Amino acid sequence: MTVTTPAVPSQVSRFSRAQSRISAGYFARVAGVASVYVLAALAGLSLDRVSGFATLVWPPTGIALAAVLLLGWRIWPGIFVGALVANVITGATALTAIGIATGNTLEALAGGYVLLRVTSFRRNLDGLRDVIAFIVVAVVASTMVSATIGSVTLVASHVATAPNFGRTWLTWWIGDAIGALLVAPAILTWIARPGSRLRCSEESRRRFYRSQLSLRVQSSSWLRVRRVPSHF
Repeated sequence: MTVTTPAVPSQVSRFSRAQSRISAGYFARVAGVASVYVLAALAGLSLDRVSGFATLVWPPTGIALAAVLLLGWRIWPGIFVGALVANVITGATALTAIGIATGNTLEALAGGYVLLRVTSFRRNLDGLRDVIAFIVVAVVASTMVSATIGSVTLVASHVATAPNFGRTWLTWWIGDAIGALLVAPAILTWIARPGSRLRCSEESRRRFYRSQLSLRVQSSSWLRVRRVPSHF
């Protein structure tokens, strides 16, 4: 017969403190991502309202994607809350804001999941394969998720009209794509600065810069400047 030795109070206390620190750290990261998302969203929308036209760059997309790649999928509440708050502040109804926030969150999760689980993406962006995977998956493909859900939400809530669905979708997709291309690599590169465990080669950086310039030039030719709803 075996005798189980009960856990001593000191061990239980240490375990409880460790759990508390983990919980506090997690909620701090979620709050941090949400705050940065809101600030970036408000900055982007303020620029849009000043010009009165559709924005071709949406920075929160890159922030959300980088958060998933660096912190894992459990950071999704920070993305959702950040997108929700940003849209409510800018005048969206609760249901519209929930729909848009859902699209923003699924966009980041889809991009991060495919990159890390399917393409074996390396966050240090150290090879041509990583650069191509990032552009195809995160810039081109996953941004379609938010563009589709967001545009459907705007039409369903009568913020946009059905005949303008294609224009709204294209504007949304371009803004998210360029935001992912410009912001996420910048964050990953900063994390991979010299002395860090992650390193980004100069060649990879040059590839990204050329891709960014190419997409910005192409997007300018694709999209005529037109007024569209600003709840992105």
